[in-house]
This record gives sequence, C-alpha cells and structure tokens, in this order.
Amino acid sequence: MNEKGSLLIKSANEAIGRSRWSQTLTIVYRNGQFLVAGLTREARDKLDPKAGGSCELNFLNGKGKSGGKAVESSSRPIKLADWLDEKLPKECNF
Repeated sequence: MNEKGSLLIKSANEAIGRSRWSQTLTIVYRNGQFLVAGLTREARDKLDPKAGGSCELNFLNGKGKSGGKAVESSSRPIKLADWLDEKLPKECNF
C-alpha cells in the first residue's frame, strides 16, 4: 500500500531473456469497485540500449511522464477486472 492507502500491485521480469521490465498498478476502491488509477512501468532490452523506456501515468487526472517528459493522457480509470497488459496506454507501450 502507498501513503494514501491505495493498493499497489507490482510485477516484473528481471531474470529471464533479454527483455527486462517492472510494472506497478495503483488500485483504488471507488463506488464499490476496484479501479486501476495509475501505472508506473519501466522496460529495457539487455542487448539494445536504445530500446525500452519508462512511464508514470495518473488515470484520475490524466497527467504523467513518459521518457522523463510531462504528458497528458486520455487514459481513464478502469475496473481492475478489465485490465489487460496487452492494452497498455500508448505512453507506456515501448
């Protein structure tokens, strides 16, 4: 949990293959539902130093960072049950 009481779900691949990544979903409970309210993601390729990236998005206010630069995101909170890694926001799809 973070300091605001949100649940943090962390996942990563730091050991297998050339692709390394870590991801944290920030989960809030609103109106009787668990919602994905934020995403922090980092990825890198052990063989290609130019591949990968980082992002941090707040789905509640649409603000964040991608590649260290401020971005506005159209992504909004979604039900945790509907979350799919295959449908990452464009700011975090690298």
